[in-house]
Amino acid sequence: MEYLQLFNDNKEVINEKIDRKLKRTLNNDKHFMISLVFIENSKNEFLIQFTSKEKNSVFAITGGHVKYGDNSLDTAIRETEEEMSIKLDKEDLKYVNTTKDKYCYCDIYYVKKDIKLSNLKLEEKEVESVHWMRLDEINELIENGKFREKNILPLKQVLEYRST
Repeated sequence: MEYLQLFNDNKEVINEKIDRKLKRTLNNDKHFMISLVFIENSKNEFLIQFTSKEKNSVFAITGGHVKYGDNSLDTAIRETEEEMSIKLDKEDLKYVNTTKDKYCYCDIYYVKKDIKLSNLKLEEKEVESVHWMRLDEINELIENGKFREKNILPLKQVLEYRST
């Protein structure tokens, strides 16, 4: 059983948790959180995962749920290492923004880093493959409904962030 950290309407940690399987039963004043990590290389390509069948076989950004007792930055670092064996330091990650929907906060992080894909060890239960993709390739995935819908707004925010 995996428990998620809960947050109030002001994105403040509350001393409560919820079973991950029950996260969509939350009311409007309690929220769980996910962290997303956008990794861009020096060729302006983004590291995109193709998720496992268990994770709906979709192209997506690295990320995960904030577990009880954790925070979004530590989650971003942990998930990147668990899913793709990429070790990031807190100083590597730049906070971009937070989005919110009915149930969930989403903290968005960005890092500029060249990574050799052949050196990665993927978590097979979550990630089938990884690819460096140009923005036009990602936009084509979005247009064809093959990119995780909840990653589209965060991607737009990362693009705005890196252009400033």
